[in-house]
Amino acid sequence: MIGVIARSPETPTYNCIALSAGDDTRWWWPAGDSYWPKGISKDVTLEVFIQAFSTLDYVPCDNYELDSCFEKIVIFVDDNGEPTHAARQLENGKWISKLGQYIDVEHELNILRDYVLSLDKNTDYGYPAIILRRPKKLHR
Repeated sequence: MIGVIARSPETPTYNCIALSAGDDTRWWWPAGDSYWPKGISKDVTLEVFIQAFSTLDYVPCDNYELDSCFEKIVIFVDDNGEPTHAARQLENGKWISKLGQYIDVEHELNILRDYVLSLDKNTDYGYPAIILRRPKKLHR
C-alpha cells in the first residue's frame, strides 16, 4: 500500500505499546505475563493506557500536528472504546507502529487501519482515540 514503509524485521520481542513507549526489549500489555508499569491498573481501558503512558511523562494533547518541542503518541481503540494499538510520531511527522509480532511500519496516521485490513490478518487496530505528548529532551 502506498504510504506505508516497513522499518524493521519481524520480531515477537515487543509490540506497538512498547514501541510507542520507546522500549524494544519487552511486550507491554496490561493482561497476562506482559510488562505493565507498576501501580497502574491492568484493566484494558483507554484511561488505564493514559495512566500507563503518564508514567513516562505523557499527557493528553489536542492535536496530532508535528511540534518540534514535543514527542507524541496516539492510542487507537476499537468500536467499543477498548485500546487496540499505539503509534509514535517520527521527526518527519509520520507515525511508526509495530504490527503485533510482525514488522514496524512508518505511515500517515489516517491510513494504518486500511493497511492492516489489507493484510487480511483478521486484525482491526481501530481508530485514533487520543494523542499524548511529552516535552522533548536532548538526551532521554
